[in-house]
Amino acid sequence: MNYQNFSTLASERPRSFGGALKHDDPDYVKRDTDEELLKALKDRDFCCVLNSTQTGKSSLMNRMLHGLEEYGFLCVSIDLTTFVGSDCTSSQFYRDFSEKLIEKLKTVEILLSFDLENWWQKKSSNSAMLRLESFITDIILKETSKTLVIFVDEINSISEFKFGSDFFGLIRSFYNRRSTIDDYKRLTFALLGIATPSQLYPNEKISRFNIGKNIKLRPFQPHEITPLKDKLVREINYSEAKATEAMEKVLLYTNGHPYLTHSLCQLVIDENTNFDVDIDQLVEEKVIKGWQNSHYQDHFDRIRRNLSQSNQRSMSLLDLYKKILVSSQENHQNNNHALQANANNMVQIDLQLLGLVLEEDHILKPYCKIYEEIFDQKWIEDQQRETILHKEDFDNYRNADERQKQLYLLTGKILKLTLEWAEHSDNKLIVTHVENKFFEESKQFWNKVQDIFPNESEDKWETIVKAINNLTGGFYQFSNIIFDIIAKNNNVVDLQQNEVHGRLEDLVFSHLNLFEEYDQFQKDRDQFLNQDDSFELISLFEKITQNEPILFDEKNPQHRKLKDMCFIILDKEHNLRILNKIYEKILDQNWIKEVMAGLRPYTKAFRDWQHSDRQESSYLLQNNDLKLALEWLGKKPTPTLEEGEIKFVMTSLVAEVWTTASPSVQSEAVSLITTSRPSLQGKNNYSDFLLREILQWTTSQTAALKKLLEWVNESDIPVENIRKYLEFLVRSQIKNWSYQELFDFALAPHSSYPEREQRIFITFDQYCLGEIDQSQIQEPLKECGKILDKYQNLNENYFQELVFNFLKTKIARISLMTQQRPEQEKLDVLLDETVTTSKGHLKSILIFNLENGLPLYHNKRLKSDDPELYRALFADGGDAVGEAIEGFESLSKIQEALDNFGKVTAFGNLTYSIFKLAGGTMMVYFVELTTPFAICFIAPDGINLGLVVTRSQAKIKEIKNELEELGF
Repeated sequence: MNYQNFSTLASERPRSFGGALKHDDPDYVKRDTDEELLKALKDRDFCCVLNSTQTGKSSLMNRMLHGLEEYGFLCVSIDLTTFVGSDCTSSQFYRDFSEKLIEKLKTVEILLSFDLENWWQKKSSNSAMLRLESFITDIILKETSKTLVIFVDEINSISEFKFGSDFFGLIRSFYNRRSTIDDYKRLTFALLGIATPSQLYPNEKISRFNIGKNIKLRPFQPHEITPLKDKLVREINYSEAKATEAMEKVLLYTNGHPYLTHSLCQLVIDENTNFDVDIDQLVEEKVIKGWQNSHYQDHFDRIRRNLSQSNQRSMSLLDLYKKILVSSQENHQNNNHALQANANNMVQIDLQLLGLVLEEDHILKPYCKIYEEIFDQKWIEDQQRETILHKEDFDNYRNADERQKQLYLLTGKILKLTLEWAEHSDNKLIVTHVENKFFEESKQFWNKVQDIFPNESEDKWETIVKAINNLTGGFYQFSNIIFDIIAKNNNVVDLQQNEVHGRLEDLVFSHLNLFEEYDQFQKDRDQFLNQDDSFELISLFEKITQNEPILFDEKNPQHRKLKDMCFIILDKEHNLRILNKIYEKILDQNWIKEVMAGLRPYTKAFRDWQHSDRQESSYLLQNNDLKLALEWLGKKPTPTLEEGEIKFVMTSLVAEVWTTASPSVQSEAVSLITTSRPSLQGKNNYSDFLLREILQWTTSQTAALKKLLEWVNESDIPVENIRKYLEFLVRSQIKNWSYQELFDFALAPHSSYPEREQRIFITFDQYCLGEIDQSQIQEPLKECGKILDKYQNLNENYFQELVFNFLKTKIARISLMTQQRPEQEKLDVLLDETVTTSKGHLKSILIFNLENGLPLYHNKRLKSDDPELYRALFADGGDAVGEAIEGFESLSKIQEALDNFGKVTAFGNLTYSIFKLAGGTMMVYFVELTTPFAICFIAPDGINLGLVVTRSQAKIKEIKNELEELGF
């Protein structure tokens, strides 16, 4: 028996009645067993208290702990259910066991200063088990002269660990060494749990775990339940006589089962009113009929679950329990029908550990009347019917496609037992037509396997069936082909059992053509190509073949179709899996690649759009459908396309991005991108997703779209950061534009602008060409400011916004260049003097206002000394500006500038940053006054930077003072 089932369920018991009682709990029922166990432990015997769940083992342990401590023993209890699960390593287990030992010992002030972690590390050359042994014998037993008793509760949990036998071997070694080492006589173990001694140590190569005493817990006896009688007297004022009568009636139903007796006693108290409680009625209504809606549910469910599983064990347990129940009822009339207990019968032991039956005087009988009433003969027969049918297999068979039913047929011993049950006279009337069909098909299939492989063992037949189903997924036509192949290859019959899977697989894979040529398979396969969503189906199928965990979704049409077409099956976690290995082999990546070459993710939409004369916008692709289309068009090698496919996808793309544009504007945009696309495709790193980004940058403005497509075509496309790339592209191109061009792209798209506004911007081009002087642009500058303010927040896309901001900056530069405040003169003199007296070490000084990135002040000889830099700063830009100064323009957020530079410069301390310009070096000091400034000292190439730093630092304070004088 796998008693792990019991240990798991034991932890689910309701705490209100199923929990361990404290040692001094007045409800504790002291049994004769208590004295037996206490005496054995006082005599330093190793003890086992092994019984079914909720029979008082843990309460008994608490009682023993207290009792032994009063006799001067040192006691520690460890509950194995508190350890981690089955993935726990032996190192973790023995380390945690030691930790729990020392935790308990420290509560009684033993080993208070002991550093277990350090000690454990020092012993790292020993195995973890040897370290635990050393910790107990060399540390604990040396620290105290008392006898140490270690109680290990829920010992059955050890079955979850692979090293369980080693743990019991350690306990045995402690016991065996008593004969040679006196200290070991002061060490005793008490093991409590749901198991038998033989189950605790299942290693067949070593003698079973039979050391010490096995203490049997018997039901409460009438003379032992005085505490419960006292409870009735104490809590509901029963007389002694009435309490005795009530408890006798309780025992009649519970037979002294500890959990049920305590629970029923409490139920009497809870249900007590001014009227007498009818215990018979109470048990009938609240327990026998009402247990599923009460705190009893977990207790009875645990039993029910263990008897209701579709496996051989449950079938055997039900069969034996039925015999015990029947023999017990007949035994009331005839003692000859009693079922004798057999200590070597594992099914009997399982039933006893489950708590359903009890051994008394070597006779097995139901534990109590409550169990007899709940788990009666009708219930047993209902469970037998569900179990014998193997409900999960039968339900799968009933719901499966006809071609897959073979996968769920019964075979071997299970089939034999099922047929015997179905043919029994008591059961023939209750077997349905569908169930008979299930049995008959199982029988025919099993007989066919036996006929093809005569004179083999049942185990080998089972192996063959598993191998065939693994190859076919229950597809019976494929199984028939395999049987035909086997008939022509007699050497398969001579295989050893462990060779069957491999040989059958090789044989089938060498005859794949027989499966490919099968008519039904060809029809099924062709379904893939004749669906509106064939592309999606094949894409999903490809992911499944790559073992991606895809959870079945009933609402997903592709999931349902693949399942209905019998190409997939669901695993235990309901993930999609290819139906069988034959499909995996035939419908492989090569087939998928070949099929996908002829499919489009937009076939149906494209056809519908064509049939509408390319006018109906509702057929255009959107969202993920459009994304799939763009991905598919980007496949390598480039797919062969029909006429109109590119236009369909590009029309969909423009319609999704340029949603507010008119149909004519959208049509012009489609023409532009389809014309540019062939040349763009020839460039490295191109994908159609770049077109989406370009469209987003130029929304609804075909002139901007045309420009940006041209610039992209003339440049190298980066692998990533496409947005940054497009921004750089636009900035680098527009810095050479005239004011007229800037106007055309920044303001002209606003259809409402007056013609006179355009003439104003032409004036600035004339000024830059020297056709008009400074005095003639003062009025246009004022007008220009109003115009720019008017259109400030009306930009429709990124492209227009960049051009607009650049235009605004250029206008601001002219304004700065043509204006002169009288109070500036002192600062101008200081800047000019600083450059002049530098003896060629300084070329110029610039002061930038970081709020707008504009050069606010400069030494007045800059225009004559370096006309190229001057023009770049205050006119039309140019290479002389360099990346650092251009960077000031793009720092539109002040905090961004301060974040970038403030940590280096500490906002005004005499620290600096160095930037390389086209023709020299620039030392930059960031100064935070009421306005943040960048004060830049520009030195020509070849100058000693140390001298530049010295000279600039000497003047920075004076320049700051002058800025403050100017109101900053």
